[in-house]
Amino acid sequence: MEEVAIVRAGENHGWNVMEGFTPFSNQYRRDDAKYVPPVFAYSHRMGVSVTAGHVYRGQRAPAMVGRHICGDFESRRLWALAQTNRVLTSVVEIGRAPTRIASFAEDGEGELYLVGYDLGIIYRVNLATVDPTPLQTRVLAETSEREPVRWRYSLQLPAGDWFRPEFNDASWTNAPGGFGTRDTPGAVVRTEWRTRDIWLRRTFDVSTNAMLASAHSIALRLHHDEDTEVYLNGVEAARLPRWTSGYTEVPISPEAARTLRAGTNVMAIHCRQNSGGQYIDAGLLELIRPTSVSSAKLSP
Repeated sequence: MEEVAIVRAGENHGWNVMEGFTPFSNQYRRDDAKYVPPVFAYSHRMGVSVTAGHVYRGQRAPAMVGRHICGDFESRRLWALAQTNRVLTSVVEIGRAPTRIASFAEDGEGELYLVGYDLGIIYRVNLATVDPTPLQTRVLAETSEREPVRWRYSLQLPAGDWFRPEFNDASWTNAPGGFGTRDTPGAVVRTEWRTRDIWLRRTFDVSTNAMLASAHSIALRLHHDEDTEVYLNGVEAARLPRWTSGYTEVPISPEAARTLRAGTNVMAIHCRQNSGGQYIDAGLLELIRPTSVSSAKLSP
């Protein structure tokens, strides 16, 4: 678990007796100790390393004053937290950073900046565009995180049209996701995969047209290790190098999103393992925002 806490001198936050709000180990537990819980905690399905920030006290975004702005180094998620007496009252995901997040900073007027790790760029964070209304999600295609989802898969190079909806995958093996090796961080392995390449296909049904409004967007929820290409109804949805350390959301291409239809849809994936652990599993989400909501804007 990752956590954000309000720290005061002399208090015991319980590491490693506690992980977030959850008991973890009794090795160092003391009967006379009072453990102070965090304000916010999230599992490694949401990210892998919290980068704490600042409570916003600027003038340009009055609706965000008093909210703690923080993020996750690896998944690049940005959150705004509100609390009363150390009890979380609201958490809103306000955007994604264009880079992994090394740190936050503020200027003399209380306006916030994000320190980028990958390119060494410092970004100005414009919170004036954020509506703190919580984002809603609707699952269009489940992942195998909680329950197994059946896929057709092949470990041999298939024909060139393997990703098209009309491709006949009847000869492929039917097995539950996710696919990989059990020592891969964040993996929920239900079918072992140890070769270099794997090709996957599945169908899923959408009860109504997912693209209901321009304020809605479609994202993959996936954990990939390593290089991955994803197709939706025969159109490339995402091409993702390297790996993630857990499940995260990735927007799909507008062209792929437009192929979604009421009824049966087809997702096809190719994943290539290069070194170390390996894993692949994916689902699909509809991200539903009120029409007035937009993300935080970041500019170098």
